[in-house]
Amino acid sequence: MKNKITILIILSIVVLVALSSIQAYLIQNTYELKKSAFIQETDDAVSEIIKKDELGAIYNAWGDQLKDHIADYKNNRIEKRTVLDKMQMDAELLNEVYDSIFKSELTKLNIGYDVAFKKMVTHIAIAQDEVIDTISYKKTLLFGNNFIEKESTLIDTERVFTEHEFFTHDDGEIKTLSFDLEIFSVERILIKDWKKIVYGRMALLLIGSVLLFLVVIGLLYYSIKNLITQKRIAEIKTDFINNITHELKTPLATLSIATKTLRSSAIKNNPSAFGNTLNIVNRQIER
Repeated sequence: MKNKITILIILSIVVLVALSSIQAYLIQNTYELKKSAFIQETDDAVSEIIKKDELGAIYNAWGDQLKDHIADYKNNRIEKRTVLDKMQMDAELLNEVYDSIFKSELTKLNIGYDVAFKKMVTHIAIAQDEVIDTISYKKTLLFGNNFIEKESTLIDTERVFTEHEFFTHDDGEIKTLSFDLEIFSVERILIKDWKKIVYGRMALLLIGSVLLFLVVIGLLYYSIKNLITQKRIAEIKTDFINNITHELKTPLATLSIATKTLRSSAIKNNPSAFGNTLNIVNRQIER
């Protein structure tokens, strides 16, 4: 009986652990789905904002200025390092307006949480006469807020290809040349307290799962406790019956011997022995 109860308890614990693992797996999957849906929701909202004509015009203005700086670089008026400095300076000046418009549009959407956005140039390539010249391989902030990328999410990578003409002087002659410009950029967002928001959207599921787990634990505890109690009662009953049986068998055995003794002729002819035997019978009956 004891071994059966031990096996039953072990099996119950194993089943509970298995159910808990399945539940944890389902919760993890739900979390990932909720997280993806939340990020996609934010991505759609931010994409809607950055597609605004006002912000597109600012980016185009920066691109036009960059083309002019590269034209100066091609005419040897400035160095490559200066192109980078001017590019960053133009971005800083335009970003004040860009960031202001972005925040204003984000407020209008009223999504209910804070989102930081940034657009960065990863590198710029200039192709002229099949010769490729790279301006930068360092990420440079163009628009938005500068934040640590560890907790941010990549929402888009962009590659813009344009052709630009510029004038150059060659032996007193003005010539028109052209170059192909490729701008590689990335867009990232940082959602503040996004984990708290996702868990908030899963609150009902989490609370239900915890309550269900506690109910299962409670039922298992009650069942095991009840089983152990029943086992103890059964043991007490068995011990009680064994003790009663023993207490009954002893006087009955003595009575059996005494009655057999009373039937013998020797006892019947001996009044003293006969009386003693009767006393024994009386004592065992009282017992």
